[in-house]
Amino acid sequence: IPDSPGYFVSNLGGIKREDGKSVYIRPNSTGYLRYSIKLSGRWREKLVHRAVLTAFVGPKPDGLEAAHLNGDRTDNRLENLRWVTRKENHDHKKIHGTDQVRERHPGAKLTEEDVAFIRRSYKRTGHAKSNSRQLAEKFGIIPRHVRAIVRGDVWKLKDSCE
Repeated sequence: IPDSPGYFVSNLGGIKREDGKSVYIRPNSTGYLRYSIKLSGRWREKLVHRAVLTAFVGPKPDGLEAAHLNGDRTDNRLENLRWVTRKENHDHKKIHGTDQVRERHPGAKLTEEDVAFIRRSYKRTGHAKSNSRQLAEKFGIIPRHVRAIVRGDVWKLKDSCE
């Protein structure tokens, strides 16, 4: 691995030390697999997918990021990895359903059912500011967010949910 002297990576994502011993690989808080190495007397965390790409494809080009083509953050086979633009990476996430939108966003407070309820209630009772305040209070959001949901600026739902 070019940036990890004394460590080797296979095209399947396995990491070994120079002495042939396997390196312990574990997921980080976002689900990507990582390993720890000692460099210059300090422990460093490294991502397995970046090691595979760096070793077999080359260093990360400016403006590109690593992508797991099948959406599985633990699948670090070379055939599943590419250096891509941020837009390409987000397009892949949409295709395999790992984009962090709607309920999948880690900060989401609402479900698709909540959003559909907000839209139905808002339309049924009119567009009064008091209606926005009541709905916002019920769901723990701000009135401006209620109006953005109703306009479709946020929470673009699948047709079946509205």
